[in-house]
Amino acid sequence: MTLAESSDLAHRPNTLVTPMEKLCSMIRSLLVLDSHRYDSLERMRSNEDPTIRDLISRSVSGFAVDRMGENTSSLVPRNSRDELVLSQWSFFGVWTSIEFLNSLEFMSLLNPDDKTLILKSYAMNSYLLSSAFQSVIGQNDRMINPDGSQTFSDRVRELEKISATSVNRIQKSLVAKLRELQITPEEYILIMLVLFCTPQTSELSPYAREIVSEQQRKYCNALQEYCMLTHKAQGPSRFQDIISLGGVLAKSFEDVHHLVTMLQIFHPTSHNSKKLFVESLNK
Repeated sequence: MTLAESSDLAHRPNTLVTPMEKLCSMIRSLLVLDSHRYDSLERMRSNEDPTIRDLISRSVSGFAVDRMGENTSSLVPRNSRDELVLSQWSFFGVWTSIEFLNSLEFMSLLNPDDKTLILKSYAMNSYLLSSAFQSVIGQNDRMINPDGSQTFSDRVRELEKISATSVNRIQKSLVAKLRELQITPEEYILIMLVLFCTPQTSELSPYAREIVSEQQRKYCNALQEYCMLTHKAQGPSRFQDIISLGGVLAKSFEDVHHLVTMLQIFHPTSHNSKKLFVESLNK
């Protein structure tokens, strides 16, 4: 049974909400927020260069693109605007991922320092996972930008000191894993949140660690429940398969970090130097 097949349960005239109804409602709201994230990425045009702290310090939360004027529509993200081999789509992808994660309810419980730390630790991973998932939906075998262009231009493979094998692995490995698992939207959004609430930082305050750990248990339990609902006896095995995405995602991040480092050293005019992008790589 998928979420779509179960969605009518949430509309039954019953004062008692069942665990399944709670699960369906939670997943639905997360998918709506993620859909808004991708829609915002498609429309995102800006010459701003904010930091993570700048974004979370703004008085109005949500997605910046909803507050931007129509005159930004001509600012098309593209590799050919200069000599970048990693287009501005990646910068906007990290930006909208930060806005997506910061819109989660529990984030309002954290202070600015803790928010910055946890967002910095996962923003790039969130962008990579969402980009790979959208590419799978579009029936692509590699990560593709919203306009259909490749995440990395073909020119990157021609640059000295850059490994074409590494570039191909970045573009294809995560997409291949998602396709192999035939991951559902429900599984995708839940593993996204499970991994977000497993931050790779020891600098969070004790209070923040407690809050984030509680959220990790919530999303982990939701993923387990969903796997048991949809795969019955094979639910535990399915759960472990989905959790294994964390390792593939971590490797993708390492590959991106290494590639950008090589670009910074050997081709300093070819990498994306926007603050959000740099911050999310140096967590």
